[in-house]
Amino acid sequence: MATRSNIKIVTGETELWIYRHWDGYPEVTGVDVATKLEESKTMTQFVSSLLNDKNERGDHQYEVTTEMHGDIEYLYTIDVDCYMFRNNKNIAVDKVDSYYSDVMEMNRQKKTNQICGTPSQIIRKYSK
Repeated sequence: MATRSNIKIVTGETELWIYRHWDGYPEVTGVDVATKLEESKTMTQFVSSLLNDKNERGDHQYEVTTEMHGDIEYLYTIDVDCYMFRNNKNIAVDKVDSYYSDVMEMNRQKKTNQICGTPSQIIRKYSK
């Protein structure tokens, strides 16, 4: 079974949603997102590194989507404004408690085990 996840990149009122179908748990996607964020000099470079990432079969690991998928287990949130201008370089990682079938249910959905840390903290915590 796939461990699905979304990466939500927020800047002001704008949200960019990126979906990953496989290996969405922090030990893989969390470390990957944190590493790419730490290595990128700009947000454009970061997003490009996600969207150009391919697995061993040549399939893209990440894809742009229009909203949060209804069956994710992890949500990674990066606030660009905080990250770039306020020196608050954190990634929020939410473990979604249970599946929901409609995106509008997100506001009622319980989230547990929220972790918030810098990219290097996420990498240290979850690297194998």
